[in-house]
Formats: sequence, C-alpha cells, structure tokens
Amino acid sequence: MYIIDEVLAARAVARRVRHLPPRSDGCGVDCAKHLAVDDMHEGVFEADQALTDMLLMPLWSTLSPTDRDVLHRIAANDGPMHVAALASALGKSTSYINTYRRRLLRAGAITTPDRGMLDVRDPAMRRWLTDLRPIPDLDH
Repeated sequence: MYIIDEVLAARAVARRVRHLPPRSDGCGVDCAKHLAVDDMHEGVFEADQALTDMLLMPLWSTLSPTDRDVLHRIAANDGPMHVAALASALGKSTSYINTYRRRLLRAGAITTPDRGMLDVRDPAMRRWLTDLRPIPDLDH
C-alpha cells in the first residue's frame, strides 16, 4: 500500500524536526525552514486523513462489532499475540477466537506471523486502532 509507506516516511521526518528552535520574527533561513516544517506537518495530517478515509474506515465499516473488538485487542498488544492470550483477554474460548481469526484474515486485517500467533497486518492500522478513544461505532 503506497500511501501507507508515504505516511510512515512523513511521520519519521516529522519526529526528527519536531524539536526545532522557535521561529524567528525576521526573514531568513530559520523562517524558511520553519515554513517548510509547517507545510510538512500539514502534509502529514492530510496524508493521515486520506489514509483513514480511503483505507482504514472502509475496512473498519465492513467488520462486525466482535471483529472490531478482536482486532482492537490484537492491536493493543503492540506486536504478535498468541490466540490463547487473546482468548483469555476476551474471556472466550480459542475455538471462538478462531472463527474471528478466519474472518479477519479474509478481510486482510491481520496476519499469522507464526503458528498460533496473530498480528495486525498494517502498522498504520495498529496505530489508528490504538489511538481510537472510544472505538468508533459506525452502526449508529
């Protein structure tokens, strides 16, 4: 997914220049540098919004409430999660979790990096899910 790579690269640059000295009132190199940084931050915001609108929300809108809860729990783990740990966190059986594992794999939301392990397919999706407060409910 090309747009995701662009957003991640823009965020990396934004982190490196976040701590620039305050703007100077006069014109010069500092002003130009800060204007470029402001443009970059605006671009990161716009790219994040495009990513959400074009890729993340369409996927999210196709998922059932239980699919969403399972996906959110996997994302909150900050790395691959074992099916048994996920079942325990949700208070469900592993066979119950496997039903949603199959559905989320078909939807392209998760991967299985190793036997019995689940992970969110896309780092941008993980970040978006962990930033959600509260989880959006598109059914209402």
